[in-house]
Order: sequence, then C-alpha cells, then structure tokens
Amino acid sequence: MDNRNVIESNLLIAEFMGGYMNHYNQIILKGSFHPLQKLLYHSSWDWLMPVWKKFRETNYDYPNGIKRDDLKNEHEHFRELIIGSLEICSH
Repeated sequence: MDNRNVIESNLLIAEFMGGYMNHYNQIILKGSFHPLQKLLYHSSWDWLMPVWKKFRETNYDYPNGIKRDDLKNEHEHFRELIIGSLEICSH
C-alpha cells in the first residue's frame, strides 16, 4: 500500500474515532493535533485497539443481514472491514 492510501485510511479511522481535520491538514483528536503523516493506525496496536473497543460498542450490523451476535470470530470481520476500507481508498 502506498503512502497516500495509508494516509487516507488513517484519516477514515480518525474520523470514526471523532477526529476532524483543521485548515492546516492536521487531525484534531481528543484535543491533540496530529499531522496526517503521523497517524499510526496502520502500524501501532496502541492506536488501533481503541478503534476496536469503539467498534465493539457500536450497534453496527454486518452486510447481508448478519448480526454481530451471530459471529464467532468478530475480530476477523473487523479486520476485513478495515482491509476493505483500505482497498476502497486504493481505487
């Protein structure tokens, strides 16, 4: 994955986490400023685990009518959603 796709994917995740971009191309996330190139969702478990926790707390149902409670390996489906968003960004 090239650097542009990493940045776009990290931006999507940051927005899911409540972050937003200011006029200086920085993400404001939990009161801190982060340059787009410094977001580490793609390489740091410390960054990604809060995303997993927030995702677990949402009432998201998967495509095709699959309910979260029906999944035995939900972490695999979460991984597929993240990878799917990365693939969307690469097109």
